[in-house]
Amino acid sequence: MDEAEALRIGAEVRQARQDKDWTHEQLAECAQVSPDTVAAIEAGRSTPSGTLRAVFDALGIDPPAEGVSYSRDIALLQEMIGQWLLVLPEAEREDAQDQLRRFILAHM
Repeated sequence: MDEAEALRIGAEVRQARQDKDWTHEQLAECAQVSPDTVAAIEAGRSTPSGTLRAVFDALGIDPPAEGVSYSRDIALLQEMIGQWLLVLPEAEREDAQDQLRRFILAHM
């Protein structure tokens, strides 16, 4: 699994865990893995497929298939960026928003 796929899977696991209002510890207990393993998966670090399967099963989600749509990934990124912007001081937030706009326009 490449780094981009690991990050995408991590974001999906995090979102599914948060949708259930579970902590790392609660998911780890249900999947019979360590909380550090859950954190590693969510951070996009490589994890054995059997461990991933246990986490997916505990969350009741299917592993992502090859060539899946990235629309959910985009929505997750938008939410994560929005949350990140909210914690910045206002002056930094405006600068960060401008930089993001320029980046997006340059890569469209």
